[in-house]
Amino acid sequence: MTRWLGWIAPSAGHALRRTLVIVVAALVVLAATVALEGLPTPKHDLHRNERLVFQADFRRGSVGLLGDLVFIAVWAFVGRRVFQIHL
Repeated sequence: MTRWLGWIAPSAGHALRRTLVIVVAALVVLAATVALEGLPTPKHDLHRNERLVFQADFRRGSVGLLGDLVFIAVWAFVGRRVFQIHL
């Protein structure tokens, strides 16, 4: 195994096994989705006016800003308390 591949996995067997686990997990998700939703059909197509759906307004903007502020505050708290990072 080349030196630059060492950070991915200790050996080629480990890398192959990890790749197979990821592929199997993706296939399980695909099978569950097809089992619950069925195969893709034209009936499942969504026809809507996306310009109206994603039109900006004050409520969506303020909710988005509040969500971003909470996200930053949580990560700042985790960084200071858990990882002991001082800004």
